[in-house]
Amino acid sequence: MNLLSNLLSRMPRGFFELPHIRVISLKGNPIKDEDDALISVALMNGTVSELRQLGRQNKAIVLDDIEAQINAAPHAAIHREQLTKALNRPNGISGVTPIAVPPGTIKDRTLLVDRILGCIFGGALGDSVGLLAEFMTRETAYYFYEEPLTFTQAIPDRHRSRWIPGDWTDDTDQLLLILDALLKTGGKENPKKFARDLLNWMEGGVPEHGDNAGSGLGQHTYNVLKHPFFLDDPHRASYEVWDKGGRVSAANGAVMRTCVTGIPFFWDLQTVMDNARSYGKVTHFDPRCLSSVVAASSIVAMMLQGFDTTSEKGIEAIIAVAQKHAEAELSDATHLDEFRQLLSTKSLRAFSLDAGKAIGYTYKTLGAGIWALRQNNFEAAVTALTLEAGDSDTYSCFSVTAAFHTNIQL
Repeated sequence: MNLLSNLLSRMPRGFFELPHIRVISLKGNPIKDEDDALISVALMNGTVSELRQLGRQNKAIVLDDIEAQINAAPHAAIHREQLTKALNRPNGISGVTPIAVPPGTIKDRTLLVDRILGCIFGGALGDSVGLLAEFMTRETAYYFYEEPLTFTQAIPDRHRSRWIPGDWTDDTDQLLLILDALLKTGGKENPKKFARDLLNWMEGGVPEHGDNAGSGLGQHTYNVLKHPFFLDDPHRASYEVWDKGGRVSAANGAVMRTCVTGIPFFWDLQTVMDNARSYGKVTHFDPRCLSSVVAASSIVAMMLQGFDTTSEKGIEAIIAVAQKHAEAELSDATHLDEFRQLLSTKSLRAFSLDAGKAIGYTYKTLGAGIWALRQNNFEAAVTALTLEAGDSDTYSCFSVTAAFHTNIQL
């Protein structure tokens, strides 16, 4: 198999030293002629379109099924034109075919980088603001706080005193651990590295921040990290903890951290979802958790691809694609019905985000993030989620979706 690795000049250095074009033999042998060739093109819109076996007589290009929206994208025609020229060269195909990957539907590098930074900084900002009311009831939050929310309003109770005002929690710490792992592995999942980093974080925190231990870790995640197989096989450890617990735990500890997996390979939804699923399963094996991380990461990826976020129709189209992929993770009819109901719920109050022991349920966090996506103001979304209380730092951390279509000065 031959790989052509290009560094996208539009992206921050080190993000995407990734294979974009691969020309391989269908039988796994070196390519001898175009009849044996299968060309896979990583389209920037998130779909990998595989060209079927090339016919010797007409060298016809036959694309696999592509959704109408993808077919209509400007870069789809560019790919077809480039492929046609490559296949019609006198010498045909040999080895690596250097077909340039278009820069994507977001043509403004500044805008693309800004959206990537918005994903990271928006999550951290939402997390730090949400901490103001974490574990409170909605009634208590409204009693203590007034808009506009500021860090100086933080109530110095036993919980909030564990952080300095304006600090983020374990939610952002874990997001950054995943980002670091992605940067060091070429944008592809590496669950063992993340597991090792996560355990080191639990025991020592983030040294650069003066931590001496990770703070805010949920009980389910803690149990997985203490499993004897965690470092050698984190997915097995995660499964066994979930299985031993009766397969009922579906906490939100994975969904808030995996939105960052929507950044590398954002043009290839399959890789995005594979990454999110792998990092999610390191601690959370329940299908509801996996459907949550698939939905979250694919939403981020589509917004980086340049999907319309300026209209209600555009936002609902993004949600529909995410729903389609997320539902593939679910086999239980009850879970599927619950998932569909949360995506159709447009009232924030209907999620009962401060409802007792259920505040850490993955679908509450996903529902909060989808609600934020439907808003057009990041600050207003974070404020509203914070004042709903419950697990408000996690809800607000995932409200990063609202930051993509709001003009935020970082």
